[in-house]
Amino acid sequence: MALQEILARAVGYDAIMNESYVVDFIDDGNKVTAILEDGRRFEGDLLVGADGIWSKVRKKLFGHSEATYSGYTCYTGVADFVPPDIDTVGFRLLLGRKQYFGFSDVGASKVQWYAFHKEEAGGTDPENGKKKRLLEIFGGWCDIVVDLINATEEDAILRRDIYDRPPIMNWGRGRVTLLGDSVHAMQPNLGQAGCMAIEDGYQLAVELESAWQESVKSGAPMDIVSSLKRYEKERRLRVAIIHGLARMAAIMATVYIPHSGVGLEPLALLTKSSRLLIKYGMDMMLSWVLTGNSSKLEGRPLRCLLSDKANDKLYQWLEDDDAMEEAMGGECDLHFFSNYILMVPLPHKPRKKQLLATSSFIQGRTVVTLCWEPVRSQ
Repeated sequence: MALQEILARAVGYDAIMNESYVVDFIDDGNKVTAILEDGRRFEGDLLVGADGIWSKVRKKLFGHSEATYSGYTCYTGVADFVPPDIDTVGFRLLLGRKQYFGFSDVGASKVQWYAFHKEEAGGTDPENGKKKRLLEIFGGWCDIVVDLINATEEDAILRRDIYDRPPIMNWGRGRVTLLGDSVHAMQPNLGQAGCMAIEDGYQLAVELESAWQESVKSGAPMDIVSSLKRYEKERRLRVAIIHGLARMAAIMATVYIPHSGVGLEPLALLTKSSRLLIKYGMDMMLSWVLTGNSSKLEGRPLRCLLSDKANDKLYQWLEDDDAMEEAMGGECDLHFFSNYILMVPLPHKPRKKQLLATSSFIQGRTVVTLCWEPVRSQ
């Protein structure tokens, strides 16, 4: 059962109205009146603007502001696909120059993938043209990328330009507040945008429940405004940090240059320091990012370790290329000699390909790379 369906059943389908767009509201201090696009009006004790990055509620509260374009458009889809290394790798990110491709196992023999490409905002594809363009961009990448694209139905491929909004200190006013992308839209590189909205909703419920219990005890009216302020205070710092981490992850993925870990140039030093961060800081970061409000949830682990989610040989893979390539399904065979390294990629399935050789000189060794490339008709 999908999460959306679980939540809808809990709320009750009668309380959900689709195609009901809030375009304005009136807060008179005692109640809030939401005004819909079709002219209907609804009154309530509070209004929560959870209407996304282009929020009408946010615009009414704080005026117009531009979202920040990341410089990348994103194609995404879900394919019926079982990777050959599914037992050892649950998520993979492949980096290229001004483009990158990631995918993860989502269960039931399905893989969700996303493809980022640097270009101007506002681009469109012709009808039934998304897959064709993806193959033009990523057709020369490794087999698993091409296979994933080919395994995805055209109408299952979505495209959107990636925007975010910088964190703000003030989330609301009076009996009106914001939640999710309407107040802290972030880039998808950490997969935390939806998670942060769920955490917002949980924290808001905690504060409103607390205000209700206090009202019952004291006999005084429920203090809606104070409960909204407490909710905002509890959430501001956490979402700002994760917003920053998401931007940092995007930067790390988009400045990729081959062999960037070699030498003493600034980018090489950044690459090396990133490896140290992964080795010594990732457990702590994941514990804080992924467990959210765990201290308030009974029966939920208070921390998340890499070993809980990934193969226990992760740190070996960081140091041992042979072990990593073997875990990836034998896509590349490395041969080390006295003064050169031979890299032979092994295709997963027979294709009309030719073996091309390229060489480079790195740290005193000549690296010879043999690449399987499609044979193009003359």
